[in-house]
Amino acid sequence: MSIGFQNMWRMGFSTALFRVFGLRAPLNVMISLTDRCTCLCKYCRIPLRKSSEMTLEQLKELFGEMRRAGTARLGLWGGEPLIREDIGDIIENARTRGFYISVDTNGELVAQKLAELENADHLVISLDGKKENHDANRHKGAFDAAMEAIRLTAPSKRLWTISVLTRHTIGDVDYILDLARQYGFMATFQVLHHNEVLGAGPADLAPEDRKLRQTIKALIKAKLNGAPIANTIHYLKFIRGWPQYTHPATCAQIGSLNCFAGDLFCNIDTNGDLYPCSLLVGKVPARNVLKNGFVEAFKATSRMGCKSCDASCYVEYNHLHSLNPAAVWDFARSVRLKI
Repeated sequence: MSIGFQNMWRMGFSTALFRVFGLRAPLNVMISLTDRCTCLCKYCRIPLRKSSEMTLEQLKELFGEMRRAGTARLGLWGGEPLIREDIGDIIENARTRGFYISVDTNGELVAQKLAELENADHLVISLDGKKENHDANRHKGAFDAAMEAIRLTAPSKRLWTISVLTRHTIGDVDYILDLARQYGFMATFQVLHHNEVLGAGPADLAPEDRKLRQTIKALIKAKLNGAPIANTIHYLKFIRGWPQYTHPATCAQIGSLNCFAGDLFCNIDTNGDLYPCSLLVGKVPARNVLKNGFVEAFKATSRMGCKSCDASCYVEYNHLHSLNPAAVWDFARSVRLKI
């Protein structure tokens, strides 16, 4: 039985325990390995933070604590995680723990780090849109590097691209889907959602509200017609109904979808501070996993009233943890889990 399938069953069982008995478990943990990056995207200010990084030995100890606490999936992001010279050792050690490992990257170092990525289960490459728009958001040559990463990994890796819908790239959706068909990857789309600590300039980059809703409606239609879109229908419908895109998080519950951040998943910042999710980095108190231990830091998490957000990953997690069979099946097909 594949690691992905085993861990999905484990996550489902632990989710059921939480839903029935209230037993919290850090099933899905995202870790920022570094603030450093080869890009400074117009919607991101993470590389400006220059936070201290956890060492390889600290991460190894952390992985052990996480596994004992019940973690099944590990998401590695940054910054650019592949910029770390020890990224291969980090992934290899995580593999020995039995985690399902996902790596987010801009693709620029993939060609140099193919061997180090061998033990990763899932690769997510940023693709903003057409060459001129991708490079304008990052730097000249960024698009060519991302496409080279896609060509190198699409045949053998479980590969998604992730595209942020800005006013400059919202017209590139069909172009990205054509590339997905050509190279055999799955495309995901998200709206601007970083808070002011991690993000930059959403007011300048945000598409017109009406245009954004039309685009999401078109994505739903394309998904139903078999387009290679990894976002679930449940996420797309939820995000189409989001009340105000300039406010990515709210203290009001949107619809019937509950948030499980801090109960079933969490985010560990570059320096080891543990938050319910990345939208709350710097916004709520956090315990540090290096000082307090992973379990104690997780137990202390608080959303401070936050109940809903429009971040693609967290909305998807919340639908999964709601144990909606249709959402679970849609997600499993998107990640192409093997038994």
